[in-house]
Amino acid sequence: MKKLICLLLSTLFLFALVACDNTAGLNETDFSSYRANGVSVPLDAEAKPILEALGPYLQRDSTDSCYGNGPDVAYDYPSFRLQTYTVDGVEYLLSIHIYNDSDLSIAKTSEGLVLGAKKEDVLQMYGTPETEDSFKLVYVNSTLKTKLQFSLSNGIVTKIEYLKSE
Repeated sequence: MKKLICLLLSTLFLFALVACDNTAGLNETDFSSYRANGVSVPLDAEAKPILEALGPYLQRDSTDSCYGNGPDVAYDYPSFRLQTYTVDGVEYLLSIHIYNDSDLSIAKTSEGLVLGAKKEDVLQMYGTPETEDSFKLVYVNSTLKTKLQFSLSNGIVTKIEYLKSE
């Protein structure tokens, strides 16, 4: 009986270790939300409350839509740009582009990877990308239809993009 209890406890301990192991990489991250100035900015969310919470933008550009049935709009903030699409008069977040490292407190991913990081830092933090070439690393969550893309120049991260994918 003692051997059976020891075997069961050992098996339970082994399952606990596997369940707590977070070394599987962040490839399972949803890549659907960015945080700026204390505001959560999730992809595909209604844009109006997020834009209000972020405060004034530097510039706003509107174009004919490629995604919805209304205009696509870009809102520029220091260090990042939000792009929206419109469906039935309501704007939704389509993408987030982090492109300027003037404020490293917001020029980073939700997991803390900043512009200027090395390609090796991305691979260590996020694991093997879905696609890779000398100019970018792309991580995909096919369930949520989101992507996290890192643009590279000479092995250095120059742009980070959260993208809604189809």
